[in-house]
Amino acid sequence: MKKPKMTCKEFDEGLREATKKHRGIENDAEIRPFVCDGSPLECSVFIVGFNPASAIPFWDYWNSKLCCFDYKKWEKAYTARKPLSPTRRNINKFSGVLRKKEVQCLETNIYSYSSPTVKSLAPELQTTHTFEFLIEAINPTAILFHGKKASILGELLKQQKGFSFGSQSCRHFSRGWSYVAVEKLADDFFTDMCVCKRS
Repeated sequence: MKKPKMTCKEFDEGLREATKKHRGIENDAEIRPFVCDGSPLECSVFIVGFNPASAIPFWDYWNSKLCCFDYKKWEKAYTARKPLSPTRRNINKFSGVLRKKEVQCLETNIYSYSSPTVKSLAPELQTTHTFEFLIEAINPTAILFHGKKASILGELLKQQKGFSFGSQSCRHFSRGWSYVAVEKLADDFFTDMCVCKRS
């Protein structure tokens, strides 16, 4: 039986509670729970990495009343600091292919705090409260894990928590991808995972 969709208020309260669990800080400026273009509740696909590489504030672009994330403004702030990375360009390409098929994507990470490298992420920040909340709240149809570490940890959590989403893995989006290859990946993912517009 399909779980009823959360209200905007319930999602916002749950998100704030989940993000606070990491360090006990309300509206933690250093955390990036997710990014998406619009409402996370409309997303049936997650794109999941290990942790964010950049610390662009999340809450400045989150509208709690509308339950909406302003991706365009967030990306503008991102590019004001540095050019789009290969990872960001490839994620945008993947999401764009699915959007044309009326499927909305949410981008998130196993760990919600940024660090320059995987190894430099402090052990105390390697907690999955936010990722688990997003799975439980949104109940995605399918997840694409990009990168070996994200794939291993994500599949382990799936088994431990009994999550029911379909999943695939690919190499990290940071290197070795052409736009043609990303487009094919998205097309194959759409077919293999039987994803559709969130109703």
